[in-house]
Amino acid sequence: MEQCLHCAGYLFFKPLPDETFACCQKHDENIKDINLKTGASPAIEKHGLKGVLCKKFKPGKSICCTSEVTPFLLHPARVEGEKELSALM
Repeated sequence: MEQCLHCAGYLFFKPLPDETFACCQKHDENIKDINLKTGASPAIEKHGLKGVLCKKFKPGKSICCTSEVTPFLLHPARVEGEKELSALM
């Protein structure tokens, strides 16, 4: 999961404090691509959980991360994703 965690394309959602769901915008994935049982999309399962290097890897910080300056400000994509996942669950 190390490579995915440090990719600007990594999107993660935490509708509940102890659950994280992830997909990759570099692979044109969205909420609908996430397997709710595993919590990961096909690209995250392949390049994160199975450790296969990703050709679309773009080093950087996910837009879903919060900053130290504004720790309570969430990116709108994360807010919308968490609302959608909450509705599905």
